[in-house]
This record gives sequence, structure tokens and C-alpha cells, in this order.
Amino acid sequence: MPFVLAILREKNRQSSEGRGTLSGQNQSKSMLHIIWSIIVGFIIGLIARAIMPGAQHLGFIMTTLLGIAGSIVGGLIGRLFSKPEPGSAFHPAGFIMSIIGAIILLFIWIKLVA
Repeated sequence: MPFVLAILREKNRQSSEGRGTLSGQNQSKSMLHIIWSIIVGFIIGLIARAIMPGAQHLGFIMTTLLGIAGSIVGGLIGRLFSKPEPGSAFHPAGFIMSIIGAIILLFIWIKLVA
């Protein structure tokens, strides 16, 4: 997830140079970040649901939230093993750690609901 976002930020920065105001550029980057978080969160949630055995009755929104929360949990786990860059609030989890975090949350969800 972080490498995809970094590439998109760079492309967005290059394409927006010389046009628009500063607030318009920030709003565009913010919207792009939200859209990509939703898309990547949904994909991570689907992969976690495919790996976890059994039937999970989660819709689109819950699957997306599972993936986004899994990325945060994966980032926190990654922060235990290595320090993030100075000034960053979260450790960039990466795709594998995001899936592991989503699987952990899905396991907890199944145990609490069942």
C-alpha cells in the first residue's frame, strides 16, 4: 500500500505542477488518498476473507473497513519490529503486513460475533 501511494503522490505532484492553487492541490491529494485507501482496503479485506476458513457474512463496507483497519494493525505490528521514518505517525505496513493485520482482526471479529 505505501509504495502504491508514493507512486501516485509523485505522479499527482508532477501533473499538478504549475496549475491550480495550493489548497486545490492539497484537496486533490487528499481525495486521491481516500479513494486509494478504500480500493486497497477492499482488496486486502477480500484477500483476508479468502485466506480465513469459514463463511464470513460481511458486505462491501465491512470488507473495506476490515482491510483499512488491517493496514493500521499491520502498521502497528511493523512498528514493533522496526522504527518508522522520523516525523511519521504510523509505520507503513506494506501489503503483506496489511493482510496479516486484517486476518488478525477477522479472527477476533469471528470469535466475538459467533
